[in-house]
Amino acid sequence: GVRSSAFKESFSSSKHLHLCEIEDQNLVPEANREGLNGLTSLELRQCKDLDCLVDTTTMNELTSAFTHLERLSINYMDGLESLCKGHPPQGFLKSLKELLIRDCNKLQVVLSMDELLYNREPLSKLQSLELENLAELRWLFKGSPHSFIFQSLKVVNIGGCGVLKSLFSPSLIQSLVLLEKLQIRNCHELKTLLAEPESDDEIMESKSSSLPLCLPKLKTLDIHHCSKLEYVVPITLAQGLPSLESVSISQCYELKQVFGMAKEQDGVQHDGLLLLASLQHLNLEWLLKLASFAPQNYIVKAPALKRFYVYDCPQLTNSPIQHVHKKLELRLESVGLSAFKELFGNTKNLLVHRIWDDKILIPDLVNLEHHSQAMMGFKYNGEPSE
Repeated sequence: GVRSSAFKESFSSSKHLHLCEIEDQNLVPEANREGLNGLTSLELRQCKDLDCLVDTTTMNELTSAFTHLERLSINYMDGLESLCKGHPPQGFLKSLKELLIRDCNKLQVVLSMDELLYNREPLSKLQSLELENLAELRWLFKGSPHSFIFQSLKVVNIGGCGVLKSLFSPSLIQSLVLLEKLQIRNCHELKTLLAEPESDDEIMESKSSSLPLCLPKLKTLDIHHCSKLEYVVPITLAQGLPSLESVSISQCYELKQVFGMAKEQDGVQHDGLLLLASLQHLNLEWLLKLASFAPQNYIVKAPALKRFYVYDCPQLTNSPIQHVHKKLELRLESVGLSAFKELFGNTKNLLVHRIWDDKILIPDLVNLEHHSQAMMGFKYNGEPSE
């Protein structure tokens, strides 16, 4: 390893910088006291001594840093504790579009920001966020309710963050107007995607806000191996998913509902309609405690649903999904059929394997094949029907 300060003269004119195994504890001010504002791309790898990018605790005269950086990739940095130590300088990461952090075992929060500092909208241009194998990550972002504005964020991919318990605060959800893809995997302490308000400001804002929760552009939702997740999103947010096309959930062993009730509404009788107008693909696998897709007495309309796969969901007794696509492909394995009988009339292709209430299926098949031939592609336990 070498100290990057040996090359600090060339840093001032660099646009792209790739550093591996350097011995510095920070880049600003150790490697460059001017803030590396000319950089547009930075990749760091295996810099075990680096504990932050910027340290403002040692110098008061730093006015700005990384103001033009668009892509930041940080990999295998065992010593990294934060992106910025001390108050973030003006314009810190204001131009950032892509952020990737992987295998940094000490990092507890991606960015912590106080609303009263210079940066009114940090990371407002961020389009892609990828976090992988961050063993101690407890928060994505920590700050006042409106510290972070993510109006440009389109893709979020999070995996292997074993102590992360929630993702987004309600106020942060409101800013995700362009989010298209959300992928979560191997986050075994994750209990909910939507964090409960913590600070007094957040609680007051949550109670006073009349804006419905909404992710208007979200198309893809994939969640896998999150063993403590009890429901994916509250039903109040599910009402605001007009663009959702694909949902895939697997190996979430505590999951009871895909769309659930918030704590304060749990136990209260509700009747409602959930319209998922764009949903085309729904995949549910190895969800051992899943009892229902939505809260009791809710009807789910999914007029575009073309493929619905359910595998090994033994507790699923209620699937309130109705009004699906007229050529639905339905695959059921290791599951009871009673939850899906309302869908049989619209099913064009049905594949069932290892089911335990055949009596529900067989009379209907005779009737449907004889009258409407609605199940022309039917297979039973992998064998074509006679």
